[in-house]
Amino acid sequence: MRTILDDVLFNGKTLFLTSWEPTLELAENLSSNEIKKYHQRTRRKVERDYIEVEASQEKTTLYY
Repeated sequence: MRTILDDVLFNGKTLFLTSWEPTLELAENLSSNEIKKYHQRTRRKVERDYIEVEASQEKTTLYY
């Protein structure tokens, strides 16, 4: 496995899409370190996206 690309909840279990063979794998079949790195990457992406949205909204706000 190279890296975790995405995750999905299916029948109450989290499955992770891996880049190794684009397949969904149960969390218990993956390294806890890889899962931790995936969550850190997705959290940073959400934070960056939020900052970008906030910045673009500030630019479009008109003050009278």
